[in-house]
Amino acid sequence: MKKKIYREKRGEKAKENSYLYRGIFIFEKAFFLEKIDSILGKIEEFEESNKIPILLAMWDFGHCDPKRCSGRKMARLGLIKTLKMGQKWNGIILCHDMELFLSKEDAPLLKEMGVAVIECSWQRIDEIPSKCVRGGHFRALPYLVAANSVNYGRPWKLSCAEALATCLYITGYQSYAHILLSYFSWGETFFRINSEFLNSYASCSNNFDIKMAQNALLSSLSAEYLENKQNSIVFPSSEDSFDETSHSENDDNNFQKKQSSSSEKK
Repeated sequence: MKKKIYREKRGEKAKENSYLYRGIFIFEKAFFLEKIDSILGKIEEFEESNKIPILLAMWDFGHCDPKRCSGRKMARLGLIKTLKMGQKWNGIILCHDMELFLSKEDAPLLKEMGVAVIECSWQRIDEIPSKCVRGGHFRALPYLVAANSVNYGRPWKLSCAEALATCLYITGYQSYAHILLSYFSWGETFFRINSEFLNSYASCSNNFDIKMAQNALLSSLSAEYLENKQNSIVFPSSEDSFDETSHSENDDNNFQKKQSSSSEKK
């Protein structure tokens, strides 16, 4: 009888424990799902706030190291569209040897149709056949200095990411430019070393103003370079020249004395 009562109590207790554990499990599951929803919501908010609503594209000629290629990285992150060779692009095409510079005048075209770049090696850029890059709105970028790990400190040698960020910055989309380069370790360095140039170009309204701003900046850089070069040349003082003259005279006298003493010995 006692064993029966003990078994019944034990069974009731086990049932209570099972209900308790089940309740705890349901609570923990609900709490966990709520946390997951919160995290996913924050991720969506972050992606939405870091989304660039302008179409970016590239023709990739496969010249660069995939691990160091900014174009490939943007493609992996879903930031840029890869075009087929010969595919026509109706938006802006950034090209280094164009006479017409990109300016704020191109902002409406950029917003509507986007911008494309040519992903290739700077050493092999002359090998690119024109039939592979088709479009009608070619633009050049003004003078800037590269900050990427491949061509750091070299003027004009921008990576695809730097070129696209410059395009966004000049046309008034500075926040999108910063978002784009935030995916690269050298992104903020690019803005820091080119801040004067970028702000000057962004204040220009058309191609002519961009040219004038570039020429003014290059003239300033040239004058600064010449000034630094002149300051680095150290001219000897009058005392130094006197000391050198006296030393040379003493050396000549000592040499003549040695010659006369040697002739006497003979």
